[in-house]
Amino acid sequence: MSLAKTTGVRTTTAATNVAKALQDIYLAKKFVAFLRKNTVFAKFCLQEYLPAHSGKVVRWLFHNALAIPASALTEGDDPDTVFGGSRATTVNFVEATLATWGDFIEYTEELRDYAHDELMDQFSKLVGQQAVETVDRQIHTTANTTTTTRDAGTAMKLDTIRLASLDLEKNDAMPHSKSSDGRSYVFLASPEQFEDMRGEGSPAYFQIKTQYHQEASDEVYRGQVQPRDIGYGTEIWVTTNVPQDASTPVNDLGTLLADEGIGISSFDTDIMQPKVVPVPPVPSLASPLGRRGLVTWKAKFVVALLDSKRVNKLVSDVAGNSLRLHT
Repeated sequence: MSLAKTTGVRTTTAATNVAKALQDIYLAKKFVAFLRKNTVFAKFCLQEYLPAHSGKVVRWLFHNALAIPASALTEGDDPDTVFGGSRATTVNFVEATLATWGDFIEYTEELRDYAHDELMDQFSKLVGQQAVETVDRQIHTTANTTTTTRDAGTAMKLDTIRLASLDLEKNDAMPHSKSSDGRSYVFLASPEQFEDMRGEGSPAYFQIKTQYHQEASDEVYRGQVQPRDIGYGTEIWVTTNVPQDASTPVNDLGTLLADEGIGISSFDTDIMQPKVVPVPPVPSLASPLGRRGLVTWKAKFVVALLDSKRVNKLVSDVAGNSLRLHT
């Protein structure tokens, strides 16, 4: 082998290794960005972080409201005498145990070398979407163990949301601090529930809104996660990650949230710790030439229902007629 060819081979090998390292960084960044953009439910949870080396059990603490005084104080009164001593506080807590979730796609070194550039990006998006749906689904499933429910009967109507919001108000549930205005309840709905709500009932949502905002008649769900003010102190967020029940006909199970109704805790600092992990190029026993890598996600977290009076499950028949002004 000539010196020129040897140098060429070494140069090519070095360039390839650098390209792989850069690709790993690129994929990891896109993976995390994809997760944070598409996660809907987690942003509305009360977050409690569990430091390392503190066990696996997390606890959310709450104080009950104090009793209202029956009479006013007058000058010279001793509060201990009037009220019988200091007001005793009552502490409630909810505990849950962290669990580890995750999955992966395996690929060979040869596949990454010869595949089109988009393949690894697609792998990243696939596991990213799975991670999003796993975390969101666990939150949704936990939230809908609430005993506060409102059944639309058929298709979702605006009046059902009005009554569900009233349920929370009667329970003294505070508006969600993470709503877009900080003063609204948050309804996490399926696209079907949103479209039905716009077109079902008398009057329907679009009939009310278009009296003031003409653009509301063209407000069709197009896959973008963004809030919409629907009145009654409630805003709606549309997500495809709302599960259905096993009834006949099938129902969508939306969730109406007040503040501090759902808690989520993760290990150390973040709700999720997803990352792209290429396995070091070690030959596998089954195929000595097939060096293996992984695109994987892993998260250590737990979700807990903190107060049934602050979460309302909204049930609606997905077979209802929906309004679609554009396709």
